[in-house]
Amino acid sequence: MLDGDLAALHARVLADADQRKGEFVLVVQGMGEDADAKLAEGRRVHAILARQLPPSVAAKLAAEITGAPRKALYGTSESND
Repeated sequence: MLDGDLAALHARVLADADQRKGEFVLVVQGMGEDADAKLAEGRRVHAILARQLPPSVAAKLAAEITGAPRKALYGTSESND
């Protein structure tokens, strides 16, 4: 059994020809509720920052503050207050 992130698994499979034989099953873990909460908080913070800052700067700062993914925040402009 191999485990790890996709980049590490890819490197291990490339390095070992035996890993490229036969079939395999890939199990992917979902983002989970914690990620949903981070995204919701990121969108809330982004909406506040976007009132005064360009969208790209607001997204970058909101992601840094909340840990939400910047790409998911960029382009969001709804206000939730």
